[in-house]
Amino acid sequence: MSWFTLRLLPADFLRLVCLGATRTLYRIKFANTSRLPKTGGVLLLPNHVTFADAFFISAACDRPVRFVMDETFMANRAIQLSAKLFGTVPIRRDQPLEAIRKIIEALENGDVVALFPEGQLTRTGALCELERGFELIARKANAPIFPLWIDGAWGSIFSFERGRFFKKIPYRIPFGLAISIGEQITTDRVNRGDAQLGLMKASSEAIARRFEGRAIPETINGYQITQLNALHRGGTFHVLGEDSEMKAISGVLEEFARQTGGAIKQMDSFQATHGRVWPGGGKLREQISSALFTTQEIHFYDFSELALTPLENDGLIHLPCLAINGTVISLSMPHPMNLGDLSLFQAGHKTHSRGKILPGFYLQNGFVLPGRFPLPENTSLDNEGFLIHQDPE
Repeated sequence: MSWFTLRLLPADFLRLVCLGATRTLYRIKFANTSRLPKTGGVLLLPNHVTFADAFFISAACDRPVRFVMDETFMANRAIQLSAKLFGTVPIRRDQPLEAIRKIIEALENGDVVALFPEGQLTRTGALCELERGFELIARKANAPIFPLWIDGAWGSIFSFERGRFFKKIPYRIPFGLAISIGEQITTDRVNRGDAQLGLMKASSEAIARRFEGRAIPETINGYQITQLNALHRGGTFHVLGEDSEMKAISGVLEEFARQTGGAIKQMDSFQATHGRVWPGGGKLREQISSALFTTQEIHFYDFSELALTPLENDGLIHLPCLAINGTVISLSMPHPMNLGDLSLFQAGHKTHSRGKILPGFYLQNGFVLPGRFPLPENTSLDNEGFLIHQDPE
C-alpha cells in the first residue's frame, strides 16, 4: 500500500490495524457470521460489556459497522478518535426524534448500524433491561435485525469487573472472546421480549463455540459463573461439608475456583469470622438464621428450597440462587456501585427472585436451554433478566 493511499484513507488504515491487533490480542472465535447480509442496511443489537465493544464487534463483521453513540461521551479525545474510525452515528438523548431519524437514514443508506439496546454498560456482567427505542427504529427502517453476543469480555480491563473500568492488570494476554451473530428478528414482531430472547440464544451459541469439542458440563457451567459479578475471581469462599445442595454443585464450584485461581474452604459449621462469602443450602441457611454478625458483612448465596423467603439478619446480604440437577442456572449478587449522576441503577438482586440467569442459558416452553432443565413452577424471566417467582392467584 502506497503512502499516497494511506494519506487518502487514514481512518480505513487505522481501523485495519486496530482490528488486526484486536483479533490477535483477544483470539476471537466467531459463530454464525454468515448470517449477516452482504449488502443493504442491517441493524445489530449487541450486548454491552466494555468500552472496547466497538472493536470486538467490528472484528466479527466483514462489513464496516457504524455505532450509535450519545454525544455526551464525545468530549473524550480517545472516544472522538474511535468515533472517527467507526463512522459513529452521534445522537442526543434529549432529541429522540432526531436520533431516530439519523439512525434510520444510515440504515436506508445501506449501512450496518450497531445500536446497544441496553443503553448502558453492564456492571453485573449480565444483560440489562433493554430500552424501547430500537423497536420504533427497526419498524420504520424495515431493515433486517440481528442480535449479537460478545462472550468473555467480562473480566477484561475495559469491563466493570473488579468494581472499576480500566486501572487494573489483565488476567492474561491474549484474552479469549467468542462472538455470535444471532438469528434474524423479523421487523413485524420485533419487541423487547424477542430481542432479549435473541440475545440470550446468541449467548448460548457463543459459549458453545468457545467450548467446541470440549463439552464438559462442569467446566462450561463454572465458566458461566465467571461471567457474572457474583462470586469474584480469585476469591475464597466457604461451604459446609454436609450441605446437600452444595454437594450437588461441588464440581461446578471447583471448576469456577480452578478457572479463576480461587479457593474453596470446607467448614464444619458457620462462623462469621471465617470469611464473608458463603454459598450454601438448607443446612447453612439454618445456621445463618440463628447466628450473630459482629465482624463483617456476610454474602449468603442461598441455593436452598427456602431461598425465596428473605433472611434479614443484621450484617447479612441474602442472595437467592437456583441450581437444577447439579447445574447453576442463576445467581443473585450485591448491587454494583453507581458511578455518578450519569450512572443508572443496576440491581444485583430483588425480592421474589432467584437471581439473574447466567449467560449461555435461555428460556423456552418452561425449560432452561440448552440442557432442558425444568423451571420451577410459576417462574418466569423479567425484563432485567431475573428469574421471578409469582404466586398463583
